[in-house]
Amino acid sequence: MERRPPLFTAHLVTLKRVGLVLILVGAADILFMAYSLAQGRSYSSSLNIFALIAGILVYRGGLGAARVVAHSAAFMLAGMAGAILFLPLIVPGSLVLISARLYPVAWLLTVVVAVALMGTLVWVRGQLTGGPVAAAFERSGKEPPRTTVPLALGAILSLVVVLVLQATFGGQAAQEAMGRARQQLGSDYRFLVTNMSLSYNQAGRQGRAVVLAYRPGEVRHVFVRLDSPPAESAPAPEPAPSGSEGTVSAEVSGVPVTAVPVADVSVDAMPVTDAESYARRAAAYGRAGDFEKALADADTAMAMDPDRIETYVLADWILQHQGRWDEIIARWTRFIDTHPSNGRAFFERGGAHHHKGADDAARRDVEQGCALQHEPACQLARRLGFATAHP
Repeated sequence: MERRPPLFTAHLVTLKRVGLVLILVGAADILFMAYSLAQGRSYSSSLNIFALIAGILVYRGGLGAARVVAHSAAFMLAGMAGAILFLPLIVPGSLVLISARLYPVAWLLTVVVAVALMGTLVWVRGQLTGGPVAAAFERSGKEPPRTTVPLALGAILSLVVVLVLQATFGGQAAQEAMGRARQQLGSDYRFLVTNMSLSYNQAGRQGRAVVLAYRPGEVRHVFVRLDSPPAESAPAPEPAPSGSEGTVSAEVSGVPVTAVPVADVSVDAMPVTDAESYARRAAAYGRAGDFEKALADADTAMAMDPDRIETYVLADWILQHQGRWDEIIARWTRFIDTHPSNGRAFFERGGAHHHKGADDAARRDVEQGCALQHEPACQLARRLGFATAHP
């Protein structure tokens, strides 16, 4: 007949059992993280180191560590349950079904891991808040762990995060990103913004977004730029009365240029004498929808000043409207040949490669842009799980 542990040490058996499980969970998570990084995939988890250290402390019989772990397990459990419950607020059910059909193994693994983790958290919380452990707390004159507050905080935090994501990815900038993705792929797809980065300064708005495009049988990522188009930050000038003096003011890729006095505001009347004025007139033609004249002026500006990256960005913007990705790639390649350390150039060319469907080339360019310390490239590399991105 098995001998039961003495009353005053029974809780140590429970703590060792819980500690061992936490150590195994933390070690497994660390190994999976190492494997992911070795495969060039991004991976982050708040569980691995915490679980390992907490497991060691609980295994050694610390009641203080047991209290912290019990509260943490309750908080994480409520957060995970809340995230699953509130998920339909940000992810359409149709996307979930399409993804599950396309990637059944990945989805099954995700469900199994989520269920196993939640089951482990329920078990840990139960072990540390009742039975021999609760009795040990009472014998030491301390109140056993109460997890009502951590449970409530976890649920509230998950709701707040979901509402913030819903507001961010459902706002005006997100609608603009989805509209640009729709222009590229057509109306056969439905769209969901999954990542967005925006910044505002005197040059206007700069930003990037990753849009998930999906339809039955297909899910793909679309990368769109949310930079203010050339001259977009200033309203288009109204025609001046006939015979009167007026001015035209424009921006090229957010870089302001000096206003040019003209007799009227017709684009054709804008004087051009140097690379900057050719680029400015190209921006004005582009805003007017005359992309052939815009491209001709942009190419002239590049020939006159081949080191001015803003003009290449302008040409990129012009050619995007016509889906001429090979020509965008050719221009960025020309710039990269003479500026091999410019991370932004690699990043921009990578975007054109992606739109063309050359995802391997896009990945190489994004990784190279990140290696050259271009932060938007690093953000995108981390988001998409490319090779280890520079911080």
